[in-house]
Amino acid sequence: MRSKFYDTNWAQNFLELSQARVLCFDWIRPRKYVVESLLKAAKAMYIPTVALPHGVFLYTNDFVQIGSKKEGQFDRYNHFDYVIVQNR
Repeated sequence: MRSKFYDTNWAQNFLELSQARVLCFDWIRPRKYVVESLLKAAKAMYIPTVALPHGVFLYTNDFVQIGSKKEGQFDRYNHFDYVIVQNR
């Protein structure tokens, strides 16, 4: 149902009506909820997208979740224009 009703057209209408200038996500799962539709619409409308990674300790840069891998982190954020982190 989600993919039928909350597609890219819905997301573009939503972004236009809200007059969004930037999209910011703090819990990123592009294939879950409506994130993927919003990302596609924002890209088509030249609206910048920002990711705020979840699951990294601020001072040690260690992973919070057991089984997290560095390689998987980068794949998750390739959909965004900017990734805000606390260090390099």
